[in-house]
Amino acid sequence: MALMGLRPGECFALRWSDIDEKSDGGILTVSGSLVRDQKTNTLKIGPTKTAKSRSRMDIPEPVLDALRAHRKWQMSTGIGTDLVFSNETGGLLDPSAVRRRFKKLCAKAGVGDAEKRHPHELRHSCATILEYIYGLPAPQVADVLRHTDVHTYLRVYRHSEIRPSVGGALGMAALAPVRELPGA
Repeated sequence: MALMGLRPGECFALRWSDIDEKSDGGILTVSGSLVRDQKTNTLKIGPTKTAKSRSRMDIPEPVLDALRAHRKWQMSTGIGTDLVFSNETGGLLDPSAVRRRFKKLCAKAGVGDAEKRHPHELRHSCATILEYIYGLPAPQVADVLRHTDVHTYLRVYRHSEIRPSVGGALGMAALAPVRELPGA
């Protein structure tokens, strides 16, 4: 979620068949989202939030490596599910249980106001990383998040209070991967 900007429901609906490791660098297809049927209180995979949310995305190498390690671990447990992220019996993850676990992990990591933390914040983190560390312009960040227009990103995801100082930005830029310029 933090490196690809997926919504939690999209992440929890991912199947291994949605991940193509053989394509150049890997491709992830977002085709569904976990939803709770309010009448029966059951979880199911339904449609994505918007038509633009259904998409194919390049998988960054660190994410692809993590997915490969996760699949190896998952296979070693004998869970045997097509879901990328599942509960201990191979079924759909309950978002409420994930939120509780996320809060505990945030508290353990010393994240402030851990009780108020939510996995969806990782989507906000992705937007922040893309704009303030990698320098993507707002329209491109909105495209990565699969918003129908840039105004949603600007209104909901851009957090002016966390804009880095010039010194902080230069320090973060030092962490970014170095790319060779053509003809250099």
